[in-house]
Amino acid sequence: MSFATRRSPAAPRRPVSRFARDERGNVAVLFGFAVVAVFGIGGMALDYGRASAVRADLQSAADSAVLAAKGNGPDEAAVVRARAEAFVAANAQRLHGVTLSDVEASPTSDGYRVRLAADVPTTIARVLGVETIPVTVTSEARSATEDLEIALVLDNTGSMSGFMDDLKDGARDLVNQVFANAGASSAVRMAVVPYAGGVNIGNGARQMAWMDVNGDAQHHGGSYEWFYFGYEPGCSYTPGSPPPSPGSGTYGWLADPIGKLAGLARELLGIAPAAAAVAGDVPAPFNFADPCWIAAPSKVNHFDLFAMIPNAPWKGCVEARAEPYDVTDEPPSAGDPDTLFVPWFWKDEPDNATLAAQGVTWTSSNDYLPDRLDLRDNLPDHNGNVPGRFTDPWVGWGFNNVLKYTGADGIGIDESGPDTKGPNKACPDPILPLSADRDEVVATIDSLSHWNGSGTNTAEGVAWGWRGLSPSEPFDEGAAYGEARKVMVLMTDGVNNVDPAPHDSMSDYSAYGFLQQWGASRVAEQTYEGFKEHADQRMSEVCTNAKAAGVTIYTVAFNVSNQTTLDLLSNCASQPPYAYTADTADELIEAFRLIAGSLSELRLSR
Repeated sequence: MSFATRRSPAAPRRPVSRFARDERGNVAVLFGFAVVAVFGIGGMALDYGRASAVRADLQSAADSAVLAAKGNGPDEAAVVRARAEAFVAANAQRLHGVTLSDVEASPTSDGYRVRLAADVPTTIARVLGVETIPVTVTSEARSATEDLEIALVLDNTGSMSGFMDDLKDGARDLVNQVFANAGASSAVRMAVVPYAGGVNIGNGARQMAWMDVNGDAQHHGGSYEWFYFGYEPGCSYTPGSPPPSPGSGTYGWLADPIGKLAGLARELLGIAPAAAAVAGDVPAPFNFADPCWIAAPSKVNHFDLFAMIPNAPWKGCVEARAEPYDVTDEPPSAGDPDTLFVPWFWKDEPDNATLAAQGVTWTSSNDYLPDRLDLRDNLPDHNGNVPGRFTDPWVGWGFNNVLKYTGADGIGIDESGPDTKGPNKACPDPILPLSADRDEVVATIDSLSHWNGSGTNTAEGVAWGWRGLSPSEPFDEGAAYGEARKVMVLMTDGVNNVDPAPHDSMSDYSAYGFLQQWGASRVAEQTYEGFKEHADQRMSEVCTNAKAAGVTIYTVAFNVSNQTTLDLLSNCASQPPYAYTADTADELIEAFRLIAGSLSELRLSR
């Protein structure tokens, strides 16, 4: 009985259990439908994301096509279709198999209009029955009728030596075409900005108002200031110990205008007439090697150094301003020395004859003054017996010895180019500010030369191209923003770089000074790749800033194979169609012709 009593309540549970199993089956079916729906919706999101990317690329195709339309007469529609279809064919992989379903090309009252329609095939969204996603883009261009200001920023580095004539042909064609096509209601003015490792802004009275004549900017004289290059015999010194800290004891700092150093400091800073180039211009008891060190002043002014060399006046090249002013058109102001410009001064490098006599295997690229080896003694191995670098006696002391400029004759200076020597080494031709005189612009282009040494600093070229268009000083010939169309045409044939050098500064001089700048280098990672990364970053920023101010930028990459540089130039351009590549001289000339056609006839308006 008890057994039956325990079992009897179980009997009615069986249908409930079956119901529960049926319910679980229904839930599973519903869950399956939900998974499909969620999967489909997620797939739709992914496919629509792809369609958005395709739309952006098709917009580039439409922009390129509409700019190609004007000037082709009855063939304009065919030209537009061919340009658009060629773009799609060339970018088929990136466009995920898209096909153009419609190409409309039609003239407007003052330009041209292009409409592209395409179907983007879906992948995951097909489970919901969505086979394609339609995409439509429109681009319009209109004739340019407003005043036009153009800065031609042209790479004149040594690598252009075999192509300068082609560069001139292309630039000259652009100038002639734009001036010839200017309407009666619009004015054209052009500036020419040659650049290499730096830019020459000119050296007249006007430019001097922009310069750091007092040596107060943070990078002015940075490769000299506090540099140890001598010693005072008889002071307390332990061989192998580091030099004393600035201002410690009486170690003979040239920056200290007290006592026996007063005459030397005055002479160095140009306060007194320079003495003859003999050992007597260094007051006793100073020599220039171990055991106790002396150093250059805490403030060295490049203009003072130029003044000491009678046959080498400042030519007009400048260093890049301190950040952030290096990538802006901020007007120079005496109230903020870092907005002023520091004169280019390439220091004299160690004497090649002495290097050869000592068996050193490298040579200096800019040896133009005697190093005054009479100003240091013959103590050997001044810095740790490094074989092949510090020899007996070490001529390297002369590299940063500011005293050698005192009364210098400069007999080794040669500024005729393209291989120059002197404090103005590698300084290219000067900027031509905005000019409405076509003949003056063409003559400036015809006179351009390539300049060997230093390297390539396109960031500085772009900065001065922008300043040439700016309505404010320096070069305030530009109209106010919004009152004229401002355009920069940038052409370069190489990556941003600084030429290597075997001496302690590690590199040639550039707008950023020397790569190794005695603790004051502008490049955080003092390597050649570090220089490129720094210059690339500054170039990207100045391009962004100029475009934000209202400057339209075209770029021409000539014989450039470095993908990072190609991407940098493409991103610098205001629109993808404005970034040109050229692998031959004929293509370089054609790129300028195409840009001139775009400037003269059509511009993107939407």
